[in-house]
Amino acid sequence: IEGQMGDSLTQEDSDDWIALNNWLDFNAQANPGKKIIKAPGYLEPTVADYDSKMWRINPTLYWKFKPGHEVSYLFKYGRGTAVYQGTNRYSIKDITYQQHKLEFSGKNYEAKAYTTLENAGDSYDNVFTAINISKEGVSEYVSQYLEEYFETLQQLTAEKEDTFCADCLDRWMVDTAHARAERAAADAWFQPGSKQFDSLFTKITTDPDLQTGSLFLDESKFAHVEGIYRFDDHIKNWMKLLLGASYRAYLPKSFGTIFSDTLLNPADTLPDGRNNPDGEYRKITTHEFGVFTQAIKRLVEDKLKLELSLRLDKYTSFDPQFSPRGSLVFTQGTHTLRVSGASAYRLPTLQDQYILLDLGPITLVGNLDGYPDAYTLSSVQEFNDSLDENVIDPSILEVVRIKKLRPEKVRTFEFGYRTIYNKVMYFDFTFYHNWYTDFIGDVRVAQITNEGGVVGGESGVDAIITGNYDLYQIPVNSDTRVRTWGFSVGLSYYFGRGLTFKGNYTYSDINEEDIDDDLIPGFNTPKHKFNLGMEGKRIWKGLGFNANFRWSDTYLWESPFGDGQIPAYFVLDGQINYEIPKAYLTLAAGGSNLLNDEYRTAYGSPLIGRVFYGSVIFDINKW
Repeated sequence: IEGQMGDSLTQEDSDDWIALNNWLDFNAQANPGKKIIKAPGYLEPTVADYDSKMWRINPTLYWKFKPGHEVSYLFKYGRGTAVYQGTNRYSIKDITYQQHKLEFSGKNYEAKAYTTLENAGDSYDNVFTAINISKEGVSEYVSQYLEEYFETLQQLTAEKEDTFCADCLDRWMVDTAHARAERAAADAWFQPGSKQFDSLFTKITTDPDLQTGSLFLDESKFAHVEGIYRFDDHIKNWMKLLLGASYRAYLPKSFGTIFSDTLLNPADTLPDGRNNPDGEYRKITTHEFGVFTQAIKRLVEDKLKLELSLRLDKYTSFDPQFSPRGSLVFTQGTHTLRVSGASAYRLPTLQDQYILLDLGPITLVGNLDGYPDAYTLSSVQEFNDSLDENVIDPSILEVVRIKKLRPEKVRTFEFGYRTIYNKVMYFDFTFYHNWYTDFIGDVRVAQITNEGGVVGGESGVDAIITGNYDLYQIPVNSDTRVRTWGFSVGLSYYFGRGLTFKGNYTYSDINEEDIDDDLIPGFNTPKHKFNLGMEGKRIWKGLGFNANFRWSDTYLWESPFGDGQIPAYFVLDGQINYEIPKAYLTLAAGGSNLLNDEYRTAYGSPLIGRVFYGSVIFDINKW
């Protein structure tokens, strides 16, 4: 019990502590012991503002300095507030975004350069706001709990008004004291709307250290330069050929709140212990260089189109990546066949490479250089469950070797067919099959701390038993080939008088047998979904309408934020519009999810309800 010693204690307080400890020596069962404190938590509306607002400007200047040639400058600026869901739930407050773009274009060339700058403003993490407010209430909870606990025991065992009975303690008295203490301490947590809560909320949401605060810092930048030249004038109608090159630079800057751009000197802090925002932080910069070409050749009286594209990219942390693609399109009358094949890649994202985010129960870390061996989280959980049954079986623990992350590669084949029958029916079919190597997913592991022992050895087992480990979620490559496939079918039928029926069905699947047992693929795609709709254009004078019914199958959502099933849902959308040709106007009113059957498309995201809208469109071109 803290506070038993110190210069601040009076002699009377010191004597009380000595008397209490002497009494506990004779009544050991009255020692409060170890207690797990369960904070009641806070509902998100108490720490987040659900009002969404945004304003933006987007001026552009154009200059045609000679026929067929143009230069333009575009400026975008936006500022907004909303709630965002990623690895956690965030209150995006007064975030700003700006972009500058300069572009030159002519008959045979294009050149553009743009940069994007972000500032997170006063944004903060909703989850850590609630966690850290709760942590501030723990000391008050403990204080009130112990005070009520010992006062109750004193009342139940009192020989005199202010002393304990040394030999008259029964178990029911201890249980009663615990029950009363829990009830008394329940009010120790800071209540939303109180001055203490509001003061803590302000303090925590302006502190970027997630151990004590929740402020979200981001001043990232991004730059892109690209040029394309077409050789149409040089090779005339023989084929179409273009060459291009591009460069990109990513400069994430989160002051160690999201990425591993932490302080170079951990002692460089402010007087209140927070990281110094003006300190020197580790810089993260990645570069991307790419060259590409595309050639298109038409044969058989323009019925057959051959297309080939090649691209070579080099990134800062990875080997050069080559991605060719080819396709054949054959058209005969109203029938078109499409066949294509490609070899592509997916670069690990900035988060895959550099994230360093302690979520409390688990820490998300990037994987550029690999990590020491670890135990899979699932096997650790199974091992701990066996301990509850007084069984120690080290063979349950599964070792995982975490290699340096590599780009994900995919080879894909696609086949398609479309036709128009008798000018009233349109049919389209597409099938694809993908083969992934080095498929990127996440694993959740238990990493033994430095002093904990060696993974795979007896000391590693002891470290798990004693809890001497940390939990991490790390992006890794699958050692097996992963296959996905799917197809879509679309049909439109024109009945005449402006009425058209439209429908489509999509099937998407992943071969789960290809997935390593502890890999989290994050496929997050429904296996079945379809749309059915009817559209009417000028069915009576300028009156038109459209109605669409959407259905999605249930599917599993996996992400660092959480895993769970997304229930199947159906949605009915509708709109009516009226054209006034003489005024060059189109008036429209409609709604989405007209039946208000609330649904969600991601685990933990808000329910989507009914939305009504209206619009007035003026066609300046016709005017």
